[in-house]
Amino acid sequence: MRLEGNLLQMNKAEAERKWREYVKLCKMKEIEVRSFYRKMKTVLYWLKKGYKIIDVREAILRAGLNEKSEPVLAIARLGTKRLGFKNDYLGARFGQVISDSWLNFRVRNDFRLGDFWSGAVERAITIVPQPPANVLKKIKNYKKSYYILFEVDEWKEIPRDPILLKRLTNNLFAVIDKWNLTKLERMVLGEFR
Repeated sequence: MRLEGNLLQMNKAEAERKWREYVKLCKMKEIEVRSFYRKMKTVLYWLKKGYKIIDVREAILRAGLNEKSEPVLAIARLGTKRLGFKNDYLGARFGQVISDSWLNFRVRNDFRLGDFWSGAVERAITIVPQPPANVLKKIKNYKKSYYILFEVDEWKEIPRDPILLKRLTNNLFAVIDKWNLTKLERMVLGEFR
């Protein structure tokens, strides 16, 4: 997957030192920008644990569109079977497909990219790869704030190169694990088309 330029990693000791500074700042009552300090503390906590951080919105926009004007990267909340991409006057967004009829195509608003994505299709649907048991063992609170980022060659086909992420802020996520889909997993996912 084309993510190398989008990943941030920090020395654990340096991240630990900065994290302690932000823990102190979050306790100060007179600071009006406390939400910034809380977000910094959260991101630094995951960096000090050795995780890489990715700006998913930036990664998706950098990856761009395929020849059919569909996004190359997609993101889905963990537990989603079918993912929809919708691009209209409300903006570009990914979410679980609620209704896929042509007249009433709706997706749950799980991840917003922002304004209308010029040049992108209005709608697309794909199957979401599910993590195997050994990857799921690494997380707590199963669906709470975990997402799957994956590359989509064809939105009608089974995607590849999934990555399990933990949402930290609106656009920043910790990379928990990567895996390759086995032939069996791809066959079973094919039943959800």
